Amino acid sequence: GAIGIKTGYTNDARQCLVSAAARQGRELIAVVLKSEGNYIWSDTITLLDYGFNEFKNVSLIEAGKYVADTRVRSGVSDTVPAQTGFSL
Repeated sequence: GAIGIKTGYTNDARQCLVSAAARQGRELIAVVLKSEGNYIWSDTITLLDYGFNEFKNVSLIEAGKYVADTRVRSGVSDTVPAQTGFSL
């Protein structure tokens, strides 16, 4: 469902709609610019449906995984191990 929306209009950008939606634990943002008339609504629905249906979340790296040794200046040791603080 919709999380929030903001409509607007300028001469350059015409009808605009920025919206955020959540579905099955995922959140997406859609931005529609230069839309004509009420097409901002159907264009936004089309974009969000496409995003939710055609893309999926993937985990790039888990929390707590070693990434690399990082150099330290004036430390007890020359390097420290760097690890992820959370999943990405």
